[in-house]
Amino acid sequence: MLANITYQILLGLIFLHKQNKIHRDIKPGNILIATDGTAKIGDLGIAKHLGYKDDLRHTTEQSSFLSNNSCSNLSSSFYQLSNAARTFVGTITYMSPERINGEQYNYSSDIWSLALTIMTTALGKPPSPLSDGYWSVLDCHMKGDPLIPKNDDRISPLLMDFLASCLQRDPKCRPSSDMLLQHPFVQKGAFYFDKYSSS
Repeated sequence: MLANITYQILLGLIFLHKQNKIHRDIKPGNILIATDGTAKIGDLGIAKHLGYKDDLRHTTEQSSFLSNNSCSNLSSSFYQLSNAARTFVGTITYMSPERINGEQYNYSSDIWSLALTIMTTALGKPPSPLSDGYWSVLDCHMKGDPLIPKNDDRISPLLMDFLASCLQRDPKCRPSSDMLLQHPFVQKGAFYFDKYSSS
C-alpha cells in the first residue's frame, strides 16, 4: 500500500515540478486518500512557481538505485538554483536540511519531504528526534544523525533503499521525482496501481 501511495504522490510531484512549481509542504496531513485508494496531494496554498528558466530537465532514464546512490548518476540540471526559493514556510518536521538552514532550495526539497512523509506513515509517527520540534530538527541536521531507523521490520529493504535515496543531505544527490519512478519500491506501487485502478 505504501508503494502504491508513493507512486501516486510521485505522479503528482512530477506534474507540479514540470509546471516549475514546488509544493513546499508535503506531509502526511496533505496527502488525501479516497475510499478507492486514490491518493492526491492537497493544500497547494504555499506552492511556489520558480519561473520558466530551462533549469528543470527531467529524465526518465533507467537508474540503478540499490547500493548505488552516487551523485554522479544524477543530472545536475535538476538542481540548478537560478530560480530558487528561500522563504521559510511549511512544516518544520518535514523540511529538508537546506530549508532548515535558511539556504536556497528548489524541487529536491519536495523529495526530502516525500521520504519523511512515507517514513512517518510506515512508523506511525515522525522519526525521532524530528518529533521534538524545531531545535531537535536543526540539531539532527547539523550533526548529521541518521534519520532512517535500523532493523525495523516496518521498513522493508526496498523501502529502506528508497528512503536513503531521497534523504541525501546534499540536495544535488537526491533523484528527481520522475527518476524515482524507476526505483524498485515505486515500481511495486505502479504495478499495484495499474492492476487495481482499472477494476
